[in-house]
Amino acid sequence: AEETTPSFIEDIFGRKYPILSPKHEDFPLLVSPGVSGQLNGNVKRFELESNISENGTVLGYETRKAGLINLEIGQLREATQLLNGGLASLNRPDALEESQGQALPPSLKERATYVRTSGGIESIDRQLKEQQDMLASNDEILTKIDQMLRDEKASDDQLRAQFGSKWTRATSDSNGKVQN
Repeated sequence: AEETTPSFIEDIFGRKYPILSPKHEDFPLLVSPGVSGQLNGNVKRFELESNISENGTVLGYETRKAGLINLEIGQLREATQLLNGGLASLNRPDALEESQGQALPPSLKERATYVRTSGGIESIDRQLKEQQDMLASNDEILTKIDQMLRDEKASDDQLRAQFGSKWTRATSDSNGKVQN
């Protein structure tokens, strides 16, 4: 009965793996010729066991390689999402527009045309000046409101101290709050 080397091995969990062939065609002949006839069965067993070891090593390598590749892909996807978020916050599309040589991208040309038809740089300067004036006006209004609230609180505290328990009006601190 001739021994045949199985083409698959089974691990303790019943999973089957292919057996890798030896690295050298004349692997059994590497044993001295006088001993090879006596050790023929042992050599085949050694070939099988070395193939099992090689197979496990290669499978471990392939698993680690696939894990590293998946990790890199995940990191690249994360970086892409971060860049797309940055572009979106700058009011840019997900992908930057390509331009050929000295030509401007079409969206930039459209925006330039819109600015020119809306009054150009003079219009932008005028709007900035108006916004600065409105900001100064709003600051003045907020300062006046803050002063009025401080005066009302001081008056409330003075009257509460003067009349004591006879003063039943709500405190000035609670006037702006929602009552339940």
